[in-house]
Amino acid sequence: MSTLSEAELRSRITGRMESGLLPLAREVKLFAGYGHSEICDACGQEIPQQAVLYEIELIRQQERPMVLSMHRPCFDVWLECSQRGMSPSDGQACLQL
Repeated sequence: MSTLSEAELRSRITGRMESGLLPLAREVKLFAGYGHSEICDACGQEIPQQAVLYEIELIRQQERPMVLSMHRPCFDVWLECSQRGMSPSDGQACLQL
């Protein structure tokens, strides 16, 4: 599990979404299992073997699917921000949840 506080996690995820490193959740396929020392695409920290790993396959038109790896809490924040339609202009809304 990420060692960041909820406020730090929201800030990091919002920053990655604003910069384009982390896309909005649109059409996705979700797979869950346990980590194998992957790096979380949302917070940048390791997902250890004892932690739940979410692999998210983003379906993109006319492009290969993009696969992201996340901790469960990171996935929850990313999904919540995506559902609110977070964009660079309204990123503060996600920070204040």
